[in-house]
Amino acid sequence: MLDNFFFDQISFWLGFTAAIIIWWLIKQSRPIFDASKDALSKQSGIYQNKFSNSIEHRYRKDLLAIVQENHLASPLFSLSEIGIEPRIMAPPYPVVPDGPLPTEDIADLVIPYMPEWPEMAATYGLQSLSMAEALDSGQNLAIIGKPGIGKSFALNTLCAQVARRDSEMGSLRNMVPLIAHVGDLEIPVKLGDSLNVFYKVLAEKVSTLVESQLPKYIQTIFKNNSVLLLIDGMDELPKNAQMPVIDFLNELRDEYPELRMVVTLSTEDLYSVGPLGLFPVSLAAWNAEQTEEFFNRWDDLWGQFVLNETWAENLPKSVDSLIFKNWLKLGKKHYSPLEITLKTWAVYAGDAVGPSLADSVEAYINRMTSTIKNAIPALQQLALQMVISSNPMIARKSAGKFVAEFEGNPPAQEIDPLPEEEIEEVKDENPFMDDDLRKLLAEFDDPPVIDEEPKKKEKKKKNKPEKNKIRTSAVRRILPELVESKVLNYRSNASLSFSHPMILSYLAGDGFAKRNDGNQLISDSKWSGHSMTLNFLSRKADVSKLIPMMIEKDKNDPLKTGVQMMSHWATQTSPTPSWMSNLLRVFVGILRREDLPMGYRGRILTALASSGQLGVDALFRQLMKEEKTSVNILGALGSGILQDQKAVDDLGQMLNSGNITGSRAACMALVAIDTDRALEMVAGILLDSTDEGQRAAAEALSRHPREGYEFLREGSKMEDFSIRRAIVYGLTWIDELWAKDILRDMELNDDQWVVRNAAAHALESDLHKVSRIPVPIGEISNLPWLTTFAGEQGMGLSEGQASWDMLALAIREGKEDQILGAMDILRLNPFKARAAVSDIYKVSEGPAGELKEAAFNTLWQLGAMGVDIGGYL
Repeated sequence: MLDNFFFDQISFWLGFTAAIIIWWLIKQSRPIFDASKDALSKQSGIYQNKFSNSIEHRYRKDLLAIVQENHLASPLFSLSEIGIEPRIMAPPYPVVPDGPLPTEDIADLVIPYMPEWPEMAATYGLQSLSMAEALDSGQNLAIIGKPGIGKSFALNTLCAQVARRDSEMGSLRNMVPLIAHVGDLEIPVKLGDSLNVFYKVLAEKVSTLVESQLPKYIQTIFKNNSVLLLIDGMDELPKNAQMPVIDFLNELRDEYPELRMVVTLSTEDLYSVGPLGLFPVSLAAWNAEQTEEFFNRWDDLWGQFVLNETWAENLPKSVDSLIFKNWLKLGKKHYSPLEITLKTWAVYAGDAVGPSLADSVEAYINRMTSTIKNAIPALQQLALQMVISSNPMIARKSAGKFVAEFEGNPPAQEIDPLPEEEIEEVKDENPFMDDDLRKLLAEFDDPPVIDEEPKKKEKKKKNKPEKNKIRTSAVRRILPELVESKVLNYRSNASLSFSHPMILSYLAGDGFAKRNDGNQLISDSKWSGHSMTLNFLSRKADVSKLIPMMIEKDKNDPLKTGVQMMSHWATQTSPTPSWMSNLLRVFVGILRREDLPMGYRGRILTALASSGQLGVDALFRQLMKEEKTSVNILGALGSGILQDQKAVDDLGQMLNSGNITGSRAACMALVAIDTDRALEMVAGILLDSTDEGQRAAAEALSRHPREGYEFLREGSKMEDFSIRRAIVYGLTWIDELWAKDILRDMELNDDQWVVRNAAAHALESDLHKVSRIPVPIGEISNLPWLTTFAGEQGMGLSEGQASWDMLALAIREGKEDQILGAMDILRLNPFKARAAVSDIYKVSEGPAGELKEAAFNTLWQLGAMGVDIGGYL
């Protein structure tokens, strides 16, 4: 086998030597290779960063241009030109047992937290947060509020601020915003194709250069956890239509756990809060200063740009802004941003049809569709079908069928919903139908009146089609024209929707009013489309027969949702209809019941104060004379919202009633009324009262920049140290440099240690503010206070259901701060909170105070999130 084997020593040693040399060369050159590799990697990174920076700059610029059009007045002004910065109504401080105590001001102690009615908080200067401050805690947010409060505007403004990298955005400046309306999301999607949804949303809106690089860029920003995802339109959907969006967003969160997002929701339906892990924050109403700023901006922009247009030659040449503002104050004292926008536009355009919200919506629709034949009846038909089917986004094909009869000549008959077989098409398009909704739709069985004669003629000519008729039916012009007018919007999947839910509800309400029948709208649905339609229906129809139905429905509902819904009717009806007296009696009875939470009664009070109904001012003055402290407080707060000068004497008596909460309410109401005599009364309390009374007066004056600030400046130099100490509490809530300078001077130079200590504490509190928005808590078994509570019960604490059971036990047997802390957690976890509902309800039935109000707020939020409160009692 080895016969032919020969060992060549020369070849062996040559090969061995060559291998050593090669190995030595490789070893010596490895640093060179590594350096070259690093250089290439760095060069690649530089190119990648240049690419990323280049596309990011262009993307931000394109996105900024896109959001400028996303508001109702976009035909006239851009969002940045006319927009007032949105603010978040500060929620109650989160309670952390054994944790740091926040400094609460006068408004926190008197004003209940009412997300559906932010007007009271705006009147009395409840603390508010910027969008950046609200997001600073790391929570994903749900911006909540009633229709017209400006949720979409807030979301688009936030998008613009982050896109511009505004300095006040803080850490958010480094994030990349991505905004989308739920109607533009093509979902559900194939596995692994979720990011392509956003490409489809943006592809036709961005520049060509950005569009070509957009898929890769979207992947990059999601992978780098730098996306701020802004989802608009969830507040427009009924619960069952939200489910696919929730599933889609949860798939994104599973793939990108650090994803930050902000979603808009209706206060009526907070179901998405639980599954998406959101923290709900209510959008603040505009105060007087913000409203004034809006008027001034509109007036300037109208004069600069609109009146110079050729089409504006028939518009009024000028509007007396003082007369306009005084005209607004004759009725309601508070208007939503949408209502202010529509009213202002109508007055400047010279086409106002009346003072109410419905009148302003009508003027807007008339203005935008003035050149479109049969636009109003076609829109009413479309709105009716959407509300009946609880489907605010329907296929364009079905929409075309609904409005087909309005193509060309005006309709010869009154508008009615289409026959059942055509309604069924819309129902079939909606994949989120449930049995309750089908039952509701089945009740809507009144067929339209059909003119039989045209049918006969049509049958005779069946085989002889007219050329003109074929051409008309083949080309649907009315829908594209309505989209171009910005009353309708095209959506994904060949569907369309109204540009604003208020327009949808107004038109549907008019349609139902013609039938004088709103029974179909009273259901267990929490969809704002139904409730807003009922509001507009109450303006034109006799809803007296609905009142007992709503009250009966509330018998097993501890939240009295029906009465709360009817409170909105009062804001839509003017002059007072005959049925309103019955409803007012219900409201007055609620206001006088001291066993009910202030949060519930405060909602009814604010609705009345915002209604413009005759006699409400006298009612509030009467409430101040009753021998019930909480009723007196409600009367005072209502008088302040109305700025009722006739109430000044009654409020003056409350100042010296001996009840500190009543004195606080009276101080705030007098400052809100804003007459010389009212302010002098508050100043008198500042100069001569108890320590608590002086503090209440100082804090109330801190809400009045024009006169109150000067009172506080002068008071800081007075000889009486008790006045100076009270002044410290007032200056604490003024976020301006001059106020901080006075506090620093008092800390260093005041001759009384109590004043120096108060000033030092105020400055220290300003540096270490307790956040209104809690940080995400993670696993609750890791909460120190809950572990302490478990130890007090002689028990341990483990992960899972045992921790939630311990929270429920804390509500039953804990101390006050432990009960409050437990409710703060359960309020955001509806699925876990069900077992504790009965215990929370017992707390809400207890004596007046912080626990009672927190329990009611918890029940309200859980109810809005889909928990059947009555079913667990």
